[in-house]
Amino acid sequence: MLTLRQNKHTKLALQLLKWGVLILIGIIAVTTLDFSSVIQNLRAFQFSTVLIFFLLASAATLFYAVRWLLIAGSMGILQLNLLFVLRLNLLSEFVSIVLPSYLGGDGLRLLRLRPYTTNRNAAMCVLIDRLVGLFTLGIATLICLPSILPLLNILIEPQIIPYIAIGVGLVAVVGLVLIRQMPHLLVTFGLGDLRFDVKPLMIAALLSLVGHMIYASAYAVLFLSLTDATPVQVMAITLLA
Repeated sequence: MLTLRQNKHTKLALQLLKWGVLILIGIIAVTTLDFSSVIQNLRAFQFSTVLIFFLLASAATLFYAVRWLLIAGSMGILQLNLLFVLRLNLLSEFVSIVLPSYLGGDGLRLLRLRPYTTNRNAAMCVLIDRLVGLFTLGIATLICLPSILPLLNILIEPQIIPYIAIGVGLVAVVGLVLIRQMPHLLVTFGLGDLRFDVKPLMIAALLSLVGHMIYASAYAVLFLSLTDATPVQVMAITLLA
């Protein structure tokens, strides 16, 4: 009964927090935004461009949800479904935008994951999802990064490009090897009692990389008509940001 009561209080607190933040954002928007200017800026985009942007951004969000679902499944947390994970990811992104760091969003994911597993497993699941996301974001950025060097007046000799490609490939291989060796690394850090299925973790990393590239492509489509930069350059800037 105590656990049930705590869960009810937690849900009530989250609901109050959500509605409080929404009301605060609404008040700030009404009192500070120049809506006529916003509408004028939106007219600079074609409807088809905005539609493609939202489709690509939604696809990337779906890839991120599947990534976390696979990571949770690899840890034996099998009660989750895609709709739950997708909804929770969107809520955590909203909280992360409102609060000054990602900790708020990850804290929300941790709270909502607790009923399905132990606190330790929930924390590790969120942490590993964050680490996989950051690692694959770095790989995606390295892939696109050479394209923006000319914008910084940094010229690359053509013969250096293959070495850059090899370097990016080596970083990716090292990352995948580390993921494969995750069980042994956990023993080293005294977490040998945690169990992982390595194959879903590796699939999650690949899906995460694809998701980052799709997300960056969405912004390339959106801003391509407003800048002289190439699509890959816009992708690189988006990933760096």
